[in-house]
Amino acid sequence: MPSKKIMLWGAGGLVSLTVFGAVFAHIVGGGMSPEAQLDSALSILDKGHWDVAGRIARDLEEQVDQDANAAWHYVRGVAALKSVENRLSNPRSRRVLLQATEDLAKAKELGFPPGYKGKGNYYLGWCYFQTYDWKQAVEQLQDAPLLWPAKRSDALQMTVEAQLRMRPAEFDGAVASLEKWSAIPG
Repeated sequence: MPSKKIMLWGAGGLVSLTVFGAVFAHIVGGGMSPEAQLDSALSILDKGHWDVAGRIARDLEEQVDQDANAAWHYVRGVAALKSVENRLSNPRSRRVLLQATEDLAKAKELGFPPGYKGKGNYYLGWCYFQTYDWKQAVEQLQDAPLLWPAKRSDALQMTVEAQLRMRPAEFDGAVASLEKWSAIPG
């Protein structure tokens, strides 16, 4: 009986891999417009496949108007930050993080893709925080708790820490942020 379950799981995994490969080949193969490919990349990014979404953005580099396409900058920025988020101490990762910050700042300037303002604010604030730009981090993370409740605690924690690390420290702002945080049920 256990061998049947293993075979069923293996077959299910193979089917999933084949379907995902076919969708990716269709996207990259040019069967979709750049806008549709970016919509797919946003969806893929939401599912945690930042590497695939980043690849789509790289493949579209010559096909999109980089001065006007917020979705391209958003996908590229989030994919880049996700690629280095767990190893920020080496110089290469720091350079990638700075590029991700630039892409997310450009996406914000152009207006984050519809439905991604909360995530965009959070990720840009996270980038500012990780690059020690405390003032920008605090400004960027102000709306993140409301716009992306799933990351509310993380955003408030970074806000308080950034306010305390500023020179001079913003003690009153940190206290206000802590009060706001403690007033949230749960």
